Amino acid sequence: MSQRRTQRTIPQRWFLFWTGMIAPGTGVLVLLFLLGELALWPAILAVTVAAVAMAFLVRDHLGNFDAVIAYIGDLTRSGKPVPPGVRAHSAANDILSAVEALGRSQGRRITTLEMLAEANTVILDSLPDPLLLVDRKRQIRQANRAARTLATMDPIGQDLAAIIRDPAFLEEIDIALETRSDRTAQFTLPYPRMQHFLVRIISLARPVDDGTALVISLHDLTAVKQLEQTRVDFIANVSHELRTPLSSLVGFIETLQGPAKDDAEAQARFLGIMDEQTKRMVRLVEDLLSLSRIELNEHSLPSGMVALADILKAVCDMLSFAAEARSITIEMDVPDAIADIPGDRDELTQLFQNLIDNAIKYGRAGTAARITVTCETEAAVTGIGAPALAVTVRDEGEGIAPEHISRLTERFYRVDQARSRELGGTGLGLAIVKHIANRHRGRLVIKSTLGKGSAFTIYLPMADKTAALS
Repeated sequence: MSQRRTQRTIPQRWFLFWTGMIAPGTGVLVLLFLLGELALWPAILAVTVAAVAMAFLVRDHLGNFDAVIAYIGDLTRSGKPVPPGVRAHSAANDILSAVEALGRSQGRRITTLEMLAEANTVILDSLPDPLLLVDRKRQIRQANRAARTLATMDPIGQDLAAIIRDPAFLEEIDIALETRSDRTAQFTLPYPRMQHFLVRIISLARPVDDGTALVISLHDLTAVKQLEQTRVDFIANVSHELRTPLSSLVGFIETLQGPAKDDAEAQARFLGIMDEQTKRMVRLVEDLLSLSRIELNEHSLPSGMVALADILKAVCDMLSFAAEARSITIEMDVPDAIADIPGDRDELTQLFQNLIDNAIKYGRAGTAARITVTCETEAAVTGIGAPALAVTVRDEGEGIAPEHISRLTERFYRVDQARSRELGGTGLGLAIVKHIANRHRGRLVIKSTLGKGSAFTIYLPMADKTAALS
């Protein structure tokens, strides 16, 4: 293309330049001929020689310039053309050298800009919050990795409404585009899961080359909202759990001070109920304090070593009277030699006390609560990425419906609230178990079959990758 254009323009430029160079000399010769100072043939010969000589000079001089012009045109299109060969120490050569230097400088600048663009992309992708760049037509020009993960399709080139369909959010976008002002809002994204976001909309004073007019930052508030809801639920549950026994105590005290003041039989019955309600509140407060203490230390690993078999035997002895009262037998299947494992003795005692006590409370009369210990060396089985001791506490109760299992470790969650309170439960036992397991970097797995019973398995990591069983 550049060659065709050069072939078309060079002769015309040469002719104009050549005409301008020979016109003055030709005019002088013609004037001399008209004045009779110069004969016709010498005048024609002089004009011809001058024209031919000037043609060669123009061709050599302008040819170099046209080669440089063609090179500049190729430089703007392809970026790396081959420089033409021009005569050294000429003006065209000086221009070519300056153009080559300018091209090298431009190349370095382009390389720098490409590196900066790549670095900017890496920086944007490393941000944990979704970030979107939007033009004045609400089309997405750029999105970081977090934003691409948030969308169900490739967001680049899409209308913002196709990615986020919240009307309040889109209204804030339109206001920012119309007023060229910064905006802040909150919205909820219901898919693919419920998420809450704080959105910051920054309006650029002047759109960039790709049309970007807004920078939209989305900060995920889901964890904060969940924590806030958990706090509200926790306060409500604690208030409810304490209000019930306190109301009973107030009622019984008023009765004892009034109608039953001189009724010894009523006093004995009411005092027994008051004692039961007081113990219930004490258990609730103790469990709350235990849970708070465990959560406080959950980030730090236990530093001691414990003998798991001794802990299990001590817990079973402690709960043997409660088991006898409900006609439940406790069966243990623990290998004779188990290596010590990292752990906190008091916390593990509380963990297994809660699990075995639940097996006794919710097992059918005349059945057994079985405790088994096995060694699991496959990380895929343990779910903690290392070999572990698996302690399973199994009961033969009514079982638990599948929809309840995932929520059993929530605070104050009960499958049957009336039965739990009747049996003296606080609704915090399995929450304590879960947090103790977390502190030991272990795992709780719950399996249950309606009508047959439930199995609670705790995986506790070993001290090293060797087998814990000798």
